[in-house]
Amino acid sequence: MGANIFVDPVIVTVPAEDTDRDGVVVWLENLDLWLKEALSAHFLWLHARNVTIQLENHGYLPSFRVLQRWINQYSLDVNPHLLLRNINTYFRDPEFDLENKPGDQIAQTFPLLFVPEDLYPLIDVMSLWYEGASGVVYAIEQQCGKDWPRITPLSFVLGAHFQASVKDRGLDTNQAVLTKIVKCAAYVISGQAGLEKKYELEQLRKNKSGDSPVRTRESDGAEAWRLRITSSGAGWRLHYWHIPGMHGGSIELSNVSKESDATIYE
Repeated sequence: MGANIFVDPVIVTVPAEDTDRDGVVVWLENLDLWLKEALSAHFLWLHARNVTIQLENHGYLPSFRVLQRWINQYSLDVNPHLLLRNINTYFRDPEFDLENKPGDQIAQTFPLLFVPEDLYPLIDVMSLWYEGASGVVYAIEQQCGKDWPRITPLSFVLGAHFQASVKDRGLDTNQAVLTKIVKCAAYVISGQAGLEKKYELEQLRKNKSGDSPVRTRESDGAEAWRLRITSSGAGWRLHYWHIPGMHGGSIELSNVSKESDATIYE
């Protein structure tokens, strides 16, 4: 885990009672996103229990009464029980109490964060890569959220050979290339890669003939694609399968190869 983050109490403080509907909706959506991040992220979000108790005593910590009042007042489609369960799971867990982390010191401050996408500058790509598939997936998702905050990404998985293809080529120790791989993958799942000429997005074909059919996978009808990671040296390329389906289908990141190598694993 690359860093611990101390939570400014304002991140969970309930808005004023006269907040309009739009303001309440935005606050609830962001609170839900942040709680999910805090309970599952590769960063450890910490709070000071004594401060949290003061917030609760003065009515500034979200409560069922406050949530239910807003839901009734603005006819909101929100499950207060689920939201409160996450609030209690986080704030009652001693693992997230700063007092239980002796020796921790604030080494860096940054502008108030409220949504998970703002965390990307803090991500250590190499550390996440060494955490395995979950770390790689997390890095790609965060990059996509940072670059394309208003786009719902395609669902994706890492192919069986994806990480090995990076490691076998010695790229897992090259932070610059790893960062580019993550960024390219983010463009793929955003569905926007074809809009950037620098990625040179192209379909993989059955042979080198100009009129050769596009390579497809018999098992699911997926089409093979590649895009550029780097232009110099070996000219690394990211190969992936676009699987047809509802909502734009899904993506399987197959492998990283040299420009001269059209291999894609099925």
